[in-house]
Amino acid sequence: PGAKYVITDDYINFEVFGAVLAWAKIPYDGYYTEVRTNKGSQTIPYTKRYNAMMMRLHLFDGSGLKTYRLVHESVPAPTGDRIAGGMGEAGFKDVYNKLFGGNLPVEYTGHVKIFEHVKGAHITGKAPANATVSISLNVKTNQGRNYTYSQKTVSNGEFELIVPYSTEGPISGETNFDTKPVGKYILATGNISREVSVNERMVIDGGTEKVDLA
Repeated sequence: PGAKYVITDDYINFEVFGAVLAWAKIPYDGYYTEVRTNKGSQTIPYTKRYNAMMMRLHLFDGSGLKTYRLVHESVPAPTGDRIAGGMGEAGFKDVYNKLFGGNLPVEYTGHVKIFEHVKGAHITGKAPANATVSISLNVKTNQGRNYTYSQKTVSNGEFELIVPYSTEGPISGETNFDTKPVGKYILATGNISREVSVNERMVIDGGTEKVDLA
């Protein structure tokens, strides 16, 4: 609470996460499961493991989160440091894709990542009742890596989405981020879509942009 920046690293997330659970006195139930393979029974990460906040930030780059945005990442860890007795980031992504039908690129990203906690810009408007409304944004990191930020909600005739990225760049006195969007947000439902621009002041102050989809 009250923290403006959150720093994550791949070693804590993928190699020694068990120590985090022990420190917080959280049981392992739901974080791992046993599966049978041609090499025998193996322990793999499971639902709670992927839903842990540290993982939602580092592994998924904060996609789906409303008030956290990636603002900087380091180079990936040296090859020899990537699998210190565990499966490493790429292995976690591979398991997620196979177990939950994901489409994460099976790759190593920043060894350390910095996220900023912001109020987020509110995107509101009208949409058909019970329709799924989605928003997505292409983001490019300071390391030249591209990823997609996205989230969705179900409309009751109206909708609201809160997004953390500014499409118009930093402003004086605020975070000078070097991980930034490429283009605008794409807001969509059914066969209707709109491009949406969000300025930095809206993200910092929690401003509102109204865009109707019905």
